[in-house]
Amino acid sequence: MAEHKLDYMNAPEHNLKTWDKIWKLMIVSGAATLVVLLLLGLAFA
Repeated sequence: MAEHKLDYMNAPEHNLKTWDKIWKLMIVSGAATLVVLLLLGLAFA
């Protein structure tokens, strides 16, 4: 954890961009999963 923190301090800009991408991917994949589950639920209801 300490090493990761040092990396973050050394390159905050790069890490912020990386985390931004990760969060967007998580949100998009989460939304897609919810939509698929909703469609499956409607199909088998």
